[in-house]
Amino acid sequence: MLVVELDGSQHGESETIAYDATRTRYIAATGYEVLRFWNGDAMARTVDVLETIYATVARRLDGRQLSVRAVAAGHLPPVAVEDD
Repeated sequence: MLVVELDGSQHGESETIAYDATRTRYIAATGYEVLRFWNGDAMARTVDVLETIYATVARRLDGRQLSVRAVAAGHLPPVAVEDD
């Protein structure tokens, strides 16, 4: 499972940094992986942020390499389907 967080500038303050670290450890202990991005990066470098999310999802699924640019161009990788 994956958690994606977008952080504003208040997350750069020392109190919030410590709180976020504790919170991230707690979330990770429950089986989630946490990805954090600065709001500014999400807005200015959206494709890079999405590439990171896609790569994380692919790694967690089955190691397939996904690419935002490839998906946008219509080049979708095959999806492994398990029979019940």
